[in-house]
Amino acid sequence: LRYFNIRGLAEPVRLLLALAGQEYEEVAFESCPDAGCPEGIADWPSFKAEHGNSEVLPFAQVPSLTWREADGSELHLVQSLAIQRFLARKFDLIAERDDAQSARTDMITGGIADVRKRYGQLVYNPEVAGPQGTRLIEAFKSDTLQNWFPFFERLLEESGSGWFVGDSISFVDTMAFDMLESNLRVDPTCLDSMPALQAFFKRVASV
Repeated sequence: LRYFNIRGLAEPVRLLLALAGQEYEEVAFESCPDAGCPEGIADWPSFKAEHGNSEVLPFAQVPSLTWREADGSELHLVQSLAIQRFLARKFDLIAERDDAQSARTDMITGGIADVRKRYGQLVYNPEVAGPQGTRLIEAFKSDTLQNWFPFFERLLEESGSGWFVGDSISFVDTMAFDMLESNLRVDPTCLDSMPALQAFFKRVASV
């Protein structure tokens, strides 16, 4: 697994690998060509220059995963959702037994991606560290968390199983867990009025 030295788009992949009990190696990137990289860190500009537009980095982006089969053959994957879907199929952590479940999976993961995008726009906005920070955070709470989390609360209640899709934990749940955990860092009270999401978060955390 290759990604920057942050949680980001690789975190749901890490969670899925942990749930599957799969050991893996990770290459963590930073930008450190001149000063030299700390131990355990690789220089992203150098790696991108060497491997961009190759089978390892077909879009010159990370996360990137190289899957090695027992016979030594390799499969190179990029795009966080594609990697998660691949791993979920490998470890039977995908709840797509029929067209309805498949569509529900696409719908919920799409909603999670929408919230993640809004979260990224907040946390990577340099103005958050300045005088406008409080205003921007409060706007995010009202426009995103208070608006979107009730959608996920209803979807979880609707499933009736305690999981978002199907009757057992799937990659949709680890993806949702990562979304909730990230946003709890912004607003620790964001689940206070969401009993289903609260129970879900504790349930996934305990797995």
